[in-house]
Amino acid sequence: YYEQVVHYDPENLHAHRVLQDVYRRRRDWPRLMEAIEQELKEASGARRLQLLHELAEIHLQLGAPSSAEDAWRQALDQDPNWFPAHMGLGQMLDGQGRWRELAEQLSFQLSTLPNDSGQRTSLLGRLAEIYEFRLDLPEKAEAAYLELLSLKEAAPDAIAGLERVYSQTGNWTALVEVLE
Repeated sequence: YYEQVVHYDPENLHAHRVLQDVYRRRRDWPRLMEAIEQELKEASGARRLQLLHELAEIHLQLGAPSSAEDAWRQALDQDPNWFPAHMGLGQMLDGQGRWRELAEQLSFQLSTLPNDSGQRTSLLGRLAEIYEFRLDLPEKAEAAYLELLSLKEAAPDAIAGLERVYSQTGNWTALVEVLE
């Protein structure tokens, strides 16, 4: 019945949502994706973001990470600060070992957060580790660790990271300052 309603009245949100619930309960992923994509044609605002996120998650479950990435990037095109898309995209890039893209993504996220955000410290720590261990960019790792220390003075991970970076680069003066 609801399939006919959606066919004749594509703007009927109630019918779209009922169909999606039915497909979700049946675990009929292809039809659920089709129903979501149909609603996406009419959706806007927060609902559109939610639909894109759900579509991305389904694509990941079905082993289609490039389609998931497309959905998250569409969400970020609509709202560059939408955290669920940043998280999903970041986790996917991390899982695929796409370190440079992940670093760019984390840097962008950091640029949107206020300095006093609790998320900022965890993102900085993750970014510093990527620069240090995955991309071999000690200067960028140092900058991230220093910013982390400026936000959180007692950050043992940042101090340990700076010790490693300064030892690696032979910056003994800075190493002594960190150790003091």
